[in-house]
Amino acid sequence: SPSALDPYGGAITGIVGDDLKQLEENARRFGKESGLGADTAARAYTVLASQIQVADIGMEGLNKLQEKSITLAQASGMTLDAAAESLAGTINQFGLSADEANRVINVLAAGSKYGAAEISELSQSFKVVGAAASAMGLDVESTAGALEVLSKANLKGAEAGTALRNIILKLNTTLGIDLGETSLSTALDALKPKLNDATYLSKLFGAENIAAAQFLIQNAAAVDEMTRQLTGTNVAEEQAAIRTQTTAQRMAE
Repeated sequence: SPSALDPYGGAITGIVGDDLKQLEENARRFGKESGLGADTAARAYTVLASQIQVADIGMEGLNKLQEKSITLAQASGMTLDAAAESLAGTINQFGLSADEANRVINVLAAGSKYGAAEISELSQSFKVVGAAASAMGLDVESTAGALEVLSKANLKGAEAGTALRNIILKLNTTLGIDLGETSLSTALDALKPKLNDATYLSKLFGAENIAAAQFLIQNAAAVDEMTRQLTGTNVAEEQAAIRTQTTAQRMAE
């Protein structure tokens, strides 16, 4: 039957019966504790369940994603819906488990802190490049590191994702570089002698990707450094703690 969580009686989320009742209770609890409200928490559950196979992660995994989506929203100032979509999308693109949700939100938050691309822009990039990056051997940290370096050249969102996807595919298919064994920064650094050879770079990466390729090659060390900055942080939790220590937040709660 229709519910506050899913007005279509489970048609959107695929969750019915006792599980749906439990999600309704959790939505109220999360909504109250976060100050975001039960309706907002319920919508985020629907976003997550529509993107993630709940049968694979279980109700415990879904609740974990909900909790981390709230942290990401609090850290970034994003809506909870947008945070849930960013988290679920990144997990899907890189084939990660719900247990790695904390890792993902910290990469997203640290990327927006140390680079020029915001979380929403980084998520748009991941939608384009994530699956290819994962298949080529790049993890979420190194991919985000390269994207945040590109953001400093004002390449963001889908545009940055498309450029990086094309570059890493050519590194693999044309130059035979396995990015699972050779770091992206090492592969880029090896191309520095060709930095100003537009003919070579055009043939290798395509004319539309020359500017992005040159910027990454020129800043190969920065890609490595940015990747390190995005690895193993607690930025999401730290920023969430700062943003929620306000009178407005306490009133909302």
